[in-house]
Amino acid sequence: MYILDTNIISEIRKGVRCDERVQRWLQATTDEEVFTSVLVIAELRRGIGMLVGKDSTQAKALKEWLTDLCARFGERILPVDLKVAEVWADINVTRRYPVVDGLLAATALARDAILVTRNAADIAGTKVRFLNPFETTRIRRA
Repeated sequence: MYILDTNIISEIRKGVRCDERVQRWLQATTDEEVFTSVLVIAELRRGIGMLVGKDSTQAKALKEWLTDLCARFGERILPVDLKVAEVWADINVTRRYPVVDGLLAATALARDAILVTRNAADIAGTKVRFLNPFETTRIRRA
């Protein structure tokens, strides 16, 4: 099970301009093994909301894209549940992580999944298994 971070979904959205290493990694996976989080949906929606007053055409297009993304992922959009909250609390005892990054790491830990992210520094020390497809297809531990 892979959980995609916001930066990976944003890269994939680029289509033909998507980094070829990310594209290759994604092509080697199946839809059934690729998940994301409600937190990623929230970050994307916030970004779209910030565009509304600046570029309403782009905001409208992105909102439609996000609606489609949510429909395609469906049940593969993971919630923040009690187990995730407990893991998040545990990893924040010795070091405070940015809330969203920490909750994404906790989601992956709670589900024994691999977090796919470009931001390894934000999860360092959590012990989550992660993959940065911009650099390698090797799974590492934070």
